[in-house]
Amino acid sequence: MNNQGLSQDFIIVLQSQQELRFQFVLAEIDLAAVFIEIALNTSIDDRLRRNSRLAYVALGTANRFMKGRKLTSKMTQAINDRLRDLRPKLKELKMKASKRQVDLPVH
Repeated sequence: MNNQGLSQDFIIVLQSQQELRFQFVLAEIDLAAVFIEIALNTSIDDRLRRNSRLAYVALGTANRFMKGRKLTSKMTQAINDRLRDLRPKLKELKMKASKRQVDLPVH
């Protein structure tokens, strides 16, 4: 195999890695959304606290996997759209915790 073939193989591997990273980040954001919904719909303070923490862990993981990585503008836009859609739920979660005097994780 010549250098051109190796270069093409390397590009394919990088693109595959980029797509997998993108899918993983979306999955973590979706997981955070699930934990937020559980927290919002519980009347038990420990569940509120635990699921809030798990949501922030998922968002932190997504952020860590995005940091310093090059994604396409379409991928970046999709991630930003999901995060934008999540912001009102996070605000609602903070308000609920505040009303019930439940401490949320520091983020």
